[in-house]
Amino acid sequence: MMERQGFYFYRHNRLVQAGGWNNFRQPDQHLALTRISIDLPDDSRDVFRLSVKKEGVEMSPEVVVALEDARDGDGRLFTEYLTDGETTYREARKTSGTIRKPVIPPGKGIDASVRETIEEELPLIPGEDPISVRWQTLDNSAFFELDRENRTIHLNQNYRAAILGGRKGTLNDAPLLKSLMYLLLHQLFEKEYSGKREKDNLQLWQAVMVSAARAELERVADGE
Repeated sequence: MMERQGFYFYRHNRLVQAGGWNNFRQPDQHLALTRISIDLPDDSRDVFRLSVKKEGVEMSPEVVVALEDARDGDGRLFTEYLTDGETTYREARKTSGTIRKPVIPPGKGIDASVRETIEEELPLIPGEDPISVRWQTLDNSAFFELDRENRTIHLNQNYRAAILGGRKGTLNDAPLLKSLMYLLLHQLFEKEYSGKREKDNLQLWQAVMVSAARAELERVADGE
């Protein structure tokens, strides 16, 4: 579990924080097996302080910076320990017996870090052109459109401003939305035509997402 990775702080053999990275880094599923036990000395108030409700530990910025260069007794960097934790997790996944179906790789329009994660988590179908996600002006009755020939998911440009919440649009903007669209639709590009069930799913997804996009537009218009 992601909330259980990270630092475990103890004081006088009593656990005062179970997991969390205390602003050192963000949680990552690949660090699910990574845990660090820290015994707090009595004179640590300058760098470690119990939170107001005494339900966790506040770590000074100096400690966060120092962790980048911290080493264990064998000279191994703390950051190397984290890398080893990621490697152990990935190797455990490979031997767990769970086999994921190969996919067409993600392409332009999807943030590079997201593409990297997808390619790490899923085997890729060799020799396939990637699936791009782009904004394009569509009829307002559609949130997205599939271009099978050019391997592209088109998102309705008319809803872009509401989705971005006023942020400037870029080639790889809206990474959360585009990632979800890729995961939802990538299998449809493996087939030349959609069957009855798939067509029904497409109609369902269109209806729900258009409704959600219009709700976003209304919130923007109301200044929410």
